[in-house]
Amino acid sequence: EPAYDLAFTHLLVANPPLTAPRMMRSITNAAATRIANRFIATYSKVSGTSVEPERFDLYRNLHATRILPELAGCRSDNTADQHATHPWFQMETAPQRLVEP
Repeated sequence: EPAYDLAFTHLLVANPPLTAPRMMRSITNAAATRIANRFIATYSKVSGTSVEPERFDLYRNLHATRILPELAGCRSDNTADQHATHPWFQMETAPQRLVEP
């Protein structure tokens, strides 16, 4: 289903795994979110298929729920250092925010 892939792409683009000085993070995050939203809007326009917000949110949360246990697994089997440069470690707070109650 396109919404599944779009949600994953949006999650990654909106939360780029970049290291930036603290004062630049808000600017970087705002720009990234704008680009991610524009990507979804452009997809909808070009494909003629609208993305249902409820379904999109469901899939973003699903991806977040999938990412966090994988990171926890790396930590529990002591391989986190080997994977420290993986984008998911760099953007871990984004999935955490999505799954928080």
